Amino acid sequence: MSKTYTQEIPIAWHHIRDARKLVQDALSEHEDGLRDAVGMTMSELLENAMKYGESVAGMSGASFTLTVTDDEIRIEVKNGIAAPEPLALLRSSIDAIAKAPDKEALYVERLQEILEHPSAGGRLGLFRVAYEGGFDLSCRHDDPIVTVMARRRLR
Repeated sequence: MSKTYTQEIPIAWHHIRDARKLVQDALSEHEDGLRDAVGMTMSELLENAMKYGESVAGMSGASFTLTVTDDEIRIEVKNGIAAPEPLALLRSSIDAIAKAPDKEALYVERLQEILEHPSAGGRLGLFRVAYEGGFDLSCRHDDPIVTVMARRRLR
């Protein structure tokens, strides 16, 4: 069985709360820990879209798709991105996460960097998604739209 939920999100913070509610409702038959992990992941990815996304031709806000099957949960968040720097940083973070044999160690290392250099900015969310949420991350760039995908196997 597969269920898919898609929603357009204007660039406004209060819409993230609506997305979390959708996750809670969509996963009502699943355990609390999984619902919390999916809600956190959805929030982190949408927050990134709000912070770093831009209004571009064909996409003025962001969108997300949540797909739930018997075997996995997939989240896709799309947003416009025109500047090369945020895209490069996104790709770099996702590549580091994908290559890390120990997601916890990578997360702790990133926390340490933030503590030692607070002016460098947070950028902890993707590391949190991988470690705390248990999601695998990837991204695709179809200029000027970036799609961040999070996938968690259930079996």
